[in-house]
Amino acid sequence: MSEQRVLVEDAKRLSESILWQLQRDYYAGESIKAWKTDRVPHVITNSAFLAKAYTRIVYGFLRDWQHRIDRSEPVYIVELGAGTGRLAFGFLRKWLTFFPQSALCDLKITYVITDFAEENVRFWQQHPALRPFVDAGQLDFATFDATRPGPLDLRASGKTMQIGALANPLVVLANYFFDSLPQDTFALKAGTFYEGRVKVNRIVKEGEQSAGLDNLKLGFELAPVDAATYYPDPDYTAVLKPYTETGDDTWVLFPTTAFEVLRGLNALSGGRLLLLSADKGYHRWEDASQRHQPFFNLHGSFSLMVNYHALGEMMRRWGGDIITNSHTAIAIDICALTGPETPGSYVETRQAYYEYAEAFSPDDFYHLKVYARPGQTERVKPDEIIAHIRLSGYDPHVMLHHFTELFEQLESTTHVQRDELRVIAHRTYENYYEIGEPYDMAFACASLLSGSGFYEDALPYFHRSRETHGDALETLYNLSICHACLNQFDDAIALAGTLVEQAPENETYKRLLEQLQIQAAKTASPD
Repeated sequence: MSEQRVLVEDAKRLSESILWQLQRDYYAGESIKAWKTDRVPHVITNSAFLAKAYTRIVYGFLRDWQHRIDRSEPVYIVELGAGTGRLAFGFLRKWLTFFPQSALCDLKITYVITDFAEENVRFWQQHPALRPFVDAGQLDFATFDATRPGPLDLRASGKTMQIGALANPLVVLANYFFDSLPQDTFALKAGTFYEGRVKVNRIVKEGEQSAGLDNLKLGFELAPVDAATYYPDPDYTAVLKPYTETGDDTWVLFPTTAFEVLRGLNALSGGRLLLLSADKGYHRWEDASQRHQPFFNLHGSFSLMVNYHALGEMMRRWGGDIITNSHTAIAIDICALTGPETPGSYVETRQAYYEYAEAFSPDDFYHLKVYARPGQTERVKPDEIIAHIRLSGYDPHVMLHHFTELFEQLESTTHVQRDELRVIAHRTYENYYEIGEPYDMAFACASLLSGSGFYEDALPYFHRSRETHGDALETLYNLSICHACLNQFDDAIALAGTLVEQAPENETYKRLLEQLQIQAAKTASPD
């Protein structure tokens, strides 16, 4: 099949490229579908482990500010680019496990989920798992566009978050957010500083139609520039200058839109800001100053690495600071940016950050999960799986990660282990936030419960599976057996009859129906 290269846009400054509009169009058009098909990564930044880490760092921040908080007004926690709303759900669940019993339980906390896509906001407003938080005044919604920032109009309360209106410090969460915002790139080669300009082509195959970000081929052209006069803003110039003095053959990503988001949030918070961000990025000078040509990670949309080092330097120029790890992250870098107004020091914030984002971070936990993978030569034992799921904070994705291997070992588990699996099934499902993904979480929990002998517990999960994934034959078969084990033969026989009707050639279903009818007759006439 022949193909040709079609020019979409000639070489242009990266922050002004058509790529960003294509990106906006993708997210606006796909809405929640972008995440339910796993085209856009989100598991690690929505994990229960990360949610717990964030709650503890936020709590440390509030402890630092506790004597200067107006108890009659809420403290807002604003999530930018929230996508599915899964982090909000996980954060609030973890928050409510300890905050009502804490020394700061008199504070009013309102979590605000934002996105630029209106369809996402409507999805959250209609999601049944979020409704209890809204009814309790703990959750609100707003649109936020990083390229066109403005006041946040809250949908549930009717309030407006704008400069000068916040009585209390502001917390902002921004996961996988800055990596998708317009930014510039530069290169230093043979002592000359260049602007990187991106050229966009599309590979079009005969007979196929491509649109959006599909089949793009990107390339860079270099144009010499004077870093001292490139930006009119002296703060930009000051942050950029050190990158012009590094070694040769170095590329720099310069997060211009992220700078403006930070500037706006600083103003909104009156300088009393904590911004927590987890993303593919780097915060160390050694990593920021020695880079290769930027790589566009295409995953339905696209993303670039985040230069947290530059964000930290900009925040410091404005009088704030950045809290980072002492080591280089592997998958996600977690950084905490603080505004110029402080309660004196951030002792509690820094301590919580060290304990939950450095000593053993969500990035560390994610790679422990990768290491403890099914299919290894030596099986992961049930006790090890149980410990891993507990350590995760009963994360549904971690349970699913281990499900097959765990289910295959159910017959050899002890009564104590089965009791623990019962707890795991219930708690992981409580932590599950439905977005229409193809895997069947309810069926997995039901299978663990029924396989462990907890048939009554399994029934509602099998019924939930039918609601979300339809009347799959496997579900009806297991549901029939559950009812039979509970001596509920009318229900069991009805389900087995349905199986035979839908798959009349299946001998297993025929035998099941016959055996159930015999057992029902024996039960009805024990003599």
